Amino acid sequence: MAIVNLNVFSQILSLIDRELFKDLVGKHKSDKHCSRINIWIHLVSILLWFSTKLFSTFNT
Repeated sequence: MAIVNLNVFSQILSLIDRELFKDLVGKHKSDKHCSRINIWIHLVSILLWFSTKLFSTFNT
């Protein structure tokens, strides 16, 4: 079941235009105070956490 969830998560991430995301981050200087991880990794980790909670809700 976990592989299916990762495939769905990968499909969701593929919907996000990385170049547009990078341009928006640069425009708004969203990475300004990030020293350890970049904003893309932060977004992916938040989405993964959210999807894990969402899928666990559906499976109970």
